[in-house]
Amino acid sequence: MPGLRLPDREVADRGKAIYRNRLKELLEPTSRDKLVAIDVESEDYEVADETLDAMDRLLERHPEAQIWVERVGNSGAFQSVGFKVGHRISKREYFLGRARRIHDERHSEIAATCATVGPIRFIAIDVESDEFRIANSIPESLRLLRAAGFPSQVVVGVVDAPESFVCSQIFERTSRPLDWSKIRERGEQIYEEVIRPKFEHSHRHQFVAIDAESEDFEIAAEEVPAIEELLIRHPQAHPWVERLGHAAAIEFRSPRRVEVG
Repeated sequence: MPGLRLPDREVADRGKAIYRNRLKELLEPTSRDKLVAIDVESEDYEVADETLDAMDRLLERHPEAQIWVERVGNSGAFQSVGFKVGHRISKREYFLGRARRIHDERHSEIAATCATVGPIRFIAIDVESDEFRIANSIPESLRLLRAAGFPSQVVVGVVDAPESFVCSQIFERTSRPLDWSKIRERGEQIYEEVIRPKFEHSHRHQFVAIDAESEDFEIAAEEVPAIEELLIRHPQAHPWVERLGHAAAIEFRSPRRVEVG
């Protein structure tokens, strides 16, 4: 299947094994308490004082890396930016983490810009260039950032509320005629033939967002993170969402199409 991501459990097993068998003896004498980001497919790694710095350097060499992070000699610690150590970190989490860091590091500039905007302030942050634009709506902040020539990975949210940040793909779609009956038919077929047999037991109650065109999918504990992560890889996808093991849960959150934007 094109673009298939490894399940969380396999990423965890591979990451722990690489650290235990290859890196533990190598790193603990000289890099104790630092963070190591491991690409579980290439087995390449980077060490830094913060998770984002290690991931930045690793992703430069392996843009599609599936990353596991450990703290050298202390696997139970937490990062101040909110990443749990001994944990798989998705592209979505990485982008949101970078946006929160930019928001904090450039807060004085952001505050000065807010003085020229109305009382309701939304921010769009380009996580590659560190540029941002602020406006009184999310679409307008995105428009200003795009007009300034920053079309890469963008995170949007409310100023001074980093917990509100989401990836901009949730809001940006290309208009085109859609046949939702075909999307539903193909999404359900992929779910029944590929996803359900492999993941229903290990990921029961979680949500899976499916791109019917590429056949790629993403599993997460909540709908929005699954959709965001899928849209990072397939920006023009129109996700079909199912809940693993919950086909009968009609009154709550039934399997259905998810229209975004």
